[in-house]
Amino acid sequence: MNYSVQLLDEVDRDIDELSDFYRDMVDDASAERFEGAFEEMIKSLGYWSRSNKMFENDDRVRRRDMASHKVAVIYVIDDEVCEVIAVKAFHFLSDDIALRKMVDERLELLQERKKTT
Repeated sequence: MNYSVQLLDEVDRDIDELSDFYRDMVDDASAERFEGAFEEMIKSLGYWSRSNKMFENDDRVRRRDMASHKVAVIYVIDDEVCEVIAVKAFHFLSDDIALRKMVDERLELLQERKKTT
């Protein structure tokens, strides 16, 4: 199935934070490679399936890994739209409580956005 792709505004902030991390901890080239890999992944989002369920008890939230950068793209599919709600480093994903809280907050922001459009 081919979905249209939308990014929650907060995803831009996630990308900036991760790019800054690569720039500070490694170098500018690493940050640029990360940004390029993210752009390529976004281009393929429309073809992702409903697999890659993130939480066992929640069918809405999906995850796709960018293993080369140890980052995950977190998304939901609603009707014909793939909504990216977050991009987080693997180490953040290991904190179940913080992860669930962030996902719930982003889902709430997504619902608020849908009400205003």
